Amino acid sequence: MLHCSVVSLLEGRLVEEPAEIDVRSALTVLIRESRSALRRDWSRRFGILCCLLIAGFVIFGILDRSGAFLQKVERSYTVGIWQDGEKIGETAVTISGERSIWGRSYVGRFAIDAVEKTCRERMQAMIRWEKKSNCANITFAAPGFFGAQAGIEHFLYCDRELNWFALSLENGRIIASDQGWAQLQALRPYEYPVYVN
Repeated sequence: MLHCSVVSLLEGRLVEEPAEIDVRSALTVLIRESRSALRRDWSRRFGILCCLLIAGFVIFGILDRSGAFLQKVERSYTVGIWQDGEKIGETAVTISGERSIWGRSYVGRFAIDAVEKTCRERMQAMIRWEKKSNCANITFAAPGFFGAQAGIEHFLYCDRELNWFALSLENGRIIASDQGWAQLQALRPYEYPVYVN
């Protein structure tokens, strides 16, 4: 036998009180203690959740910087040169670079033999797709060289794996794979955006 009151047990310290047990004060202490324990428990859970979120952001940043979310793209094929709806020739295209695994961007080589400037050393193509679309914006850049001089319009129509494409040259010709040409012909005029330099 402990020889102390219920209130003393609940408070965790010796409380002098009348011999008669006050049930109401015992319940008040019990409720106060349970609320305090519940607050501590939720605070601990919230702290753990915040730590996990911060760790997740740090890990995501490290993986993103290391290129874990990039996918290599290597393509070489012969495509058509089109003018006024007629195929007037062919050219080789070499694509070699990295695409984000979410399919929103590509950076790397996009060398078109018929457009000499795209084949220069250290020339990089940057492609950014519009949301949920095969329409993209393409620009070329290299140290001391800007994309507007490449002779290619900024509009590129292609799938996100770069298996097919169609793009316009500033002289009105279109460089396109057979599937890219067919896809381009299926577009309605209002779906074909024009990018202005």
